[in-house]
Amino acid sequence: MNTENAAVVPDLDTATKAFAEAVVESAEYREYIRTAELFEKDVEAQSLFEAFQNAQQQLSAQQQWGAGSTDEIQRVRDLEQQVQDNTTLSEHFKAQTELVDTLKELNTIIGEELGFDYAALAMPPKTCCSTGCG
Repeated sequence: MNTENAAVVPDLDTATKAFAEAVVESAEYREYIRTAELFEKDVEAQSLFEAFQNAQQQLSAQQQWGAGSTDEIQRVRDLEQQVQDNTTLSEHFKAQTELVDTLKELNTIIGEELGFDYAALAMPPKTCCSTGCG
């Protein structure tokens, strides 16, 4: 390693740690953690969300095979409305969306400064095998 790189690495390490600390201390992250903890303690919200996910998955599977009645569709819609009306779930989903939006904004800013989309480097590679072609 040359001496120029040696000076940059500690600065990068310090900057990375400061950035991570700033994200964790952000209002969006704190709100996400607060609502996640409320969700973990709210058995009714967990049950409702699980019921909604299960009904949604069952309907999706049935529709792939050309099945799925209007009653099942209505059941999913009813559960979806209950999920939206549940304070614990709606607050958690809102906090999650706000945190993701903030992280996307930060990604854009960092990418513009670096001159490339650094987050794209962390994505898993797309291969033929991942599409099931063999």
